[in-house]
Amino acid sequence: MPSPSSASGTSPSGEDDGTVLDRLFFRTVSPTDVSRCYGIERSSYPPDEAGTKSSLQYRQHHAAMFFRCAVLLPPEALESAGGGGLIAGGKGLGGLGGGGTEAAGGANVRRNLATESQKMTGTVIGYICSTRCWEFDHESMSVHDPTGPLLAVHSVVVMDRYRKMGIGTKMLKEYVSAVRRMELKSPLERIVLMSKADKLAFYVRAGFRITKPSPIAHGRETWYEGELEVRRRRVGGAGAAGAKAGIERRTSDGKKEKDRVNDDEDEDEDEDDGSRPCWIVDSFAVPGKAGGGNPAGVVLLPEETDPSKPETVEWMRSVAMEFNQSETAFVWERTGEGGAAPGGGANSNLSGSSSTGSGGSGSGAPDVPDHAHYNIKYLTCSGAEVDLCGHATLASASVLFDLLGSGAGGKKKRHVRKIVFRANRDSLKVRLAPDASTGVQIQPADDGKGGGKSKKAAEKSSVRISMDFPWRSTREVLEGADRAAILRMIQRAFKFSEESIMDDVLFVGIDSVGEDILVELKRERLLSLGYGSAHVNYDVLSTWGGGYTRGVILCCRATEEDRVITPTGDVPRIDFLSRFFGPKAGILEDPVTGSAHCTLAPYFGAKIGRANVVGRQISERGGVVECNLEDGAGEGEGRPRKVRIVGTAVLAVGGTLYV
Repeated sequence: MPSPSSASGTSPSGEDDGTVLDRLFFRTVSPTDVSRCYGIERSSYPPDEAGTKSSLQYRQHHAAMFFRCAVLLPPEALESAGGGGLIAGGKGLGGLGGGGTEAAGGANVRRNLATESQKMTGTVIGYICSTRCWEFDHESMSVHDPTGPLLAVHSVVVMDRYRKMGIGTKMLKEYVSAVRRMELKSPLERIVLMSKADKLAFYVRAGFRITKPSPIAHGRETWYEGELEVRRRRVGGAGAAGAKAGIERRTSDGKKEKDRVNDDEDEDEDEDDGSRPCWIVDSFAVPGKAGGGNPAGVVLLPEETDPSKPETVEWMRSVAMEFNQSETAFVWERTGEGGAAPGGGANSNLSGSSSTGSGGSGSGAPDVPDHAHYNIKYLTCSGAEVDLCGHATLASASVLFDLLGSGAGGKKKRHVRKIVFRANRDSLKVRLAPDASTGVQIQPADDGKGGGKSKKAAEKSSVRISMDFPWRSTREVLEGADRAAILRMIQRAFKFSEESIMDDVLFVGIDSVGEDILVELKRERLLSLGYGSAHVNYDVLSTWGGGYTRGVILCCRATEEDRVITPTGDVPRIDFLSRFFGPKAGILEDPVTGSAHCTLAPYFGAKIGRANVVGRQISERGGVVECNLEDGAGEGEGRPRKVRIVGTAVLAVGGTLYV
């Protein structure tokens, strides 16, 4: 019989996943449910993390409205609902401290179709319990204070046989929705929790923000704290992310009021309000230098994303244009590859688990794969898709390594050391560089001088990552008409004189896939070129119709004078300098272009006679790209050819996308 983590879409008992989800009902836990909940707790967590039966009884008695469970109703309950997906209304269950809510279906599905007996005697298959407190520490969480502004989650757990079916995600979203609808005498500010590193992406997708490693000792592993605002920020008035029932706002005269929408519509929206976690990361930054590297947007999508749907493509285009970065990467888990992902592996307690204090986290088996698989798509600020983008890949990897909790110095048991991205043409292997130091992203700390990052926070916001990219050879353009057309384009775009264009150009070529033109110049000529439209005629760069599809690389050999000196030290050697212009991709000049080094590294590796070369892109922002040629200097035949690109990524912005 297939396991819940298999791709068959059935539970261990042979039930279809969709049928199970249709039969879910969420309600508060009653005293008679506690023994069942304790059985799930004890079977799911290690002894040093599981809560005691007395602690669950305390929470049910003192914080009943915050102790909610997922109930699997019998099949006859679904039949009585007309087969349309079971919705159980909360208004008929007032005595249950908040009652039940819908588990599946649309806004117009009927309520209260199951009997009260079915709702109370169905099988409890998971639960979430929390208590209120003033401080997020072990002492405060040990008791329930009904006036506390924080709601500390102790346990999020689903029975083993029902994991990997989406129940954990539905249960957490329903729980947050139920808390937001509660009318409390003392308002709640935030929901807080602790989680192990390999479950963090689950909570990020649910809207939580990861803040810091937790000082609370709980078991033997490192835990991280996350939080979620109970009152959602309103975006654009009454949009899907803002107009939720029961969310307080203030009118122009300062009085509180609540938006009221149809209950069915409210609960249906809470299943997925369309918001997505997003980041902006500076890739190939010079360590210690602020405002450097190439910024890229990163958006984390649910694993069921279908990029073939026209509406998905159009949404990605609109988001990329909204970000207005040279590239924005969209990443989502690639299922069925056998690798670990932020949502947890087959043995995790659900798509992601948490624990605070004496409740459990649901640690998975320690023997998990050390790699994860993701799809990736790249779109430019004009909405055009490109097949490969180095700096957006680096940015995406830095975000995912943070969420996957790859530890520094062996401090964590879980080490996801490799991510495999599936792009349009290539499979891209990404690793933490040998001297990389990363973990969960810490929010920038104030330096005490008015809002800057402290040195410690700045160090933690950066990570070195290596990426295996395809090797792209360069074919010299010798044919008279094509070469003359390229030289004429360069002359007009950069305002060379007719005499200097012949003397200053040392090589003209095009890469092996026909994307980029490579033009090697004398160093003094490259350094003399200015920036911006006053010095570059960008329109001219797209005039040659000889077959290149993306950009123009200008480059030269470097000297000792080109070494980069930073506040944290210097880069020992720079081998070549470059600039990249992407007129056919809607990019005037790219700050740092990792994918261009698929061509630059083999070219200069052969020219210099070294297997490892370092490039410096001399745009106005600037950045450094380290490159290692797998088969040594030159381009020997019969051996696999990959360019291993190493760069530093620095987190600049993290938040939630509502577009």
